[in-house]
Amino acid sequence: MHIEFAHVNEKYIKNSVKNGYYRSEAEAVRDAVRRMREQEEANARACWMPCNRG
Repeated sequence: MHIEFAHVNEKYIKNSVKNGYYRSEAEAVRDAVRRMREQEEANARACWMPCNRG
């Protein structure tokens, strides 16, 4: 898979690696996708909880 980022986002990812937050650019992107998925799942659960309570 090949992904292109806006310059500002590419710079942010590279700086995150350079500053030691991640070991690689791929790790930074994987973490971002994981966090995005977790947030969407949490939002879906929050949306359904009131419905389940009756």
